[in-house]
Amino acid sequence: MAIKTIKSAFDHYDRQYGKKGVKPDKKRLDKLFMALYILGDKGKKSVIRQDIERKCSISKNEIMLAIEELTEKNYIIDESTMSGMKWRLNRNGISYAEDLIDDLESNISPVYIPDPD
Repeated sequence: MAIKTIKSAFDHYDRQYGKKGVKPDKKRLDKLFMALYILGDKGKKSVIRQDIERKCSISKNEIMLAIEELTEKNYIIDESTMSGMKWRLNRNGISYAEDLIDDLESNISPVYIPDPD
């Protein structure tokens, strides 16, 4: 797996889908899928909201909008407690995240040459 960190996942996502006219709502959902998958040890563990905010630079509002949509679509399990909000992916969510990351990895060029500024 070439994508091991959330930063590299987001960078690859932005390079691949940034110019394709992907709707902001889909970008938000996809990035939350990747965050929950990577930060949650491939979807095995729950991830607290503060970690998503801090490590992924996603605002609380964007997280909550995406969580609401992912809950409605049955992709996550809410494991929130009195100590805080946390979620993990269910089987459907893990499958989607793996497909998304596989798609990103299949389009990674062997040598990445950054665009000139």
